[in-house]
Amino acid sequence: MVLTPQELASLRAALRALFAETVTVRRRERVADGAGGWTVNEAVVGTVPVRFAGLSTQLQELARSLQVTATGSVVCPWDADVAQGDVLERADGTRWRVVALVPAATEYLVRRVLVERE
Repeated sequence: MVLTPQELASLRAALRALFAETVTVRRRERVADGAGGWTVNEAVVGTVPVRFAGLSTQLQELARSLQVTATGSVVCPWDADVAQGDVLERADGTRWRVVALVPAATEYLVRRVLVERE
């Protein structure tokens, strides 16, 4: 079954309404310090609506196979600007580092990432 662009847009909008909260996405950047070295800064990439979830047995196995330590998973919109190494900061200040992006059959609807609490 192939969805029309209008059907896909409608489905994306319905899914976006299911995200429970919004997080700030921070990306670490290396910046020259002017003395021949580097410093690491965090730049705010933007905000993203998300839903936090635990790790299913399948996701735990995936994390082991990717050789990453994950303590949770996050579902976000398919077009969210989230990359491995980014930090997701909740409104209460808790921070989660993205350790892996999970390939999904629903890649045009949602994106799932594995996270570890900082």
